[in-house]
Amino acid sequence: MANNDTYAVWSSFPGQHGWEFSQPECPLQMAAEPPGSTPVYRIMEEYAEDQTKWIDDFTHTFEKMMRNGYTDEELKNAPDTHTNLVCPMPKFWQGSSGVCYMLEDPKNSTVYLLGNRLDLLNGRVYQYDPDRDIFDFGPLENNLNATNQLWKISDHQLINEMTGEALIVNKIANFQFEANEKTGDFLMIDPVSEMAVTCWSAQDEGKPCMLWFRHENPDQMFYLIQV
Repeated sequence: MANNDTYAVWSSFPGQHGWEFSQPECPLQMAAEPPGSTPVYRIMEEYAEDQTKWIDDFTHTFEKMMRNGYTDEELKNAPDTHTNLVCPMPKFWQGSSGVCYMLEDPKNSTVYLLGNRLDLLNGRVYQYDPDRDIFDFGPLENNLNATNQLWKISDHQLINEMTGEALIVNKIANFQFEANEKTGDFLMIDPVSEMAVTCWSAQDEGKPCMLWFRHENPDQMFYLIQV
């Protein structure tokens, strides 16, 4: 049996019934280059345990491979597609496969608290919860040290002061902000699906908001509090 952070992966031999499990009988791969260095099986385990180490090593190795057979004079830098590119780690326990997006620059340095008009969320604000690693609603701290509750605004994103990253709802980071001219409240609309961020579910502690069909009821209406 092998384990990961989500579930156990069982092995079985051909012909075994589904309830019969077996360990693979092949030995660990002890090949090492140069001899006496870290064996292959241990390298694979290290990469499985630390994906950041894997991507760092892969990037350097891939660049070395791409240079093979060319002189420095023949090589040219490709267009920059990585500056401000954010790719949060997937959150398997939330059913999320992860999403990459281009982080926008805030319009200015002004920070805000973000509220929702649902009565059940009165006294609570949108925040990043570092213990749960989610965006949800929490009790208003009302101080500048609570950076997880502070936001800056760009053209299409709400950027959290603690994480420096954009609010993500159902894998969406870029929204259209549609303001009500009379109240100043606004909707956050996914421009692709045309669904709105809805926070009815956020009345339960530790539950994030979600995208739902646009109806403009209080649970879809947000307002800013300048700090």
